[in-house]
Amino acid sequence: MKGILIDSGEAPVVYNLADTEQGLAAFVGGPLKRKPIRGQFAALLYTDTVRGLPTRYYDGRWYYGRLLIVGWSRSRIRPLTNEEQETLLRQWSQVEVQDHV
Repeated sequence: MKGILIDSGEAPVVYNLADTEQGLAAFVGGPLKRKPIRGQFAALLYTDTVRGLPTRYYDGRWYYGRLLIVGWSRSRIRPLTNEEQETLLRQWSQVEVQDHV
């Protein structure tokens, strides 16, 4: 499943991710939490169990460790479309992500 991988200190990249919540949790390094991304049918997946260097600042808080962005609709994870990938790569390329409503 195509999604976006963001590691601390790295530019976001399109990545072939697992298509199960368990596989994504193992890849991120802990239980998943989800933050909807405003204006997109997408969600930021992260875990609060990882600390260290901050990875991105979004919607009033810092996120740490490995982050994933996946498509999200009808309460289900789905692959990002090519258009979503391009938009989200641009939006998340900076350390401080601006909300685009």
